[in-house]
Amino acid sequence: MSNRRNFLQKIGLGSAALFIGPKVFSSQTIKKAYNNSQNKPPIVISTWSHGLQANEEACNILNNGGSSLDAVEKGVWVVEADEKNHSVGIGGYPDASGHVSLDASIMDHKGRAGSVCYLEDILHPISVARKVMEDTPHVLLAGKGALDFALQKGFKRQDLFTDEMKIA
Repeated sequence: MSNRRNFLQKIGLGSAALFIGPKVFSSQTIKKAYNNSQNKPPIVISTWSHGLQANEEACNILNNGGSSLDAVEKGVWVVEADEKNHSVGIGGYPDASGHVSLDASIMDHKGRAGSVCYLEDILHPISVARKVMEDTPHVLLAGKGALDFALQKGFKRQDLFTDEMKIA
């Protein structure tokens, strides 16, 4: 049975790992492992089964010399554009007020990150999140600010959701 004491003990162990981990896995160890893996094919992993098509697209990009950041972005495009997927993208369920808003985040190999939340009427929020990372000092833009930024960057506003998809 989980209780507060067990929770606090687990948090303590997790915190300790954050401080000990960098010493155990030095950058030399990581570099060595990375250099030894250069002749292996890329690996793309998704948490959910709806990510399998995204993985295929990402692998195609990697196998054709594309960057991992491009692979992530274009792989996510597949899921964002899938009307049958009710988890993310244009097939996502509306909130209690009847609005379908989209969130996305992305991070590069340098640890830079960009994200958007409560973004409406933009087909590929992952691309807006990438622009946040690459073109601003911010990590997160939300709602109207995210939409204004997307429009300023040339993304087209679209009515992505039919009346049947919205709550009346």
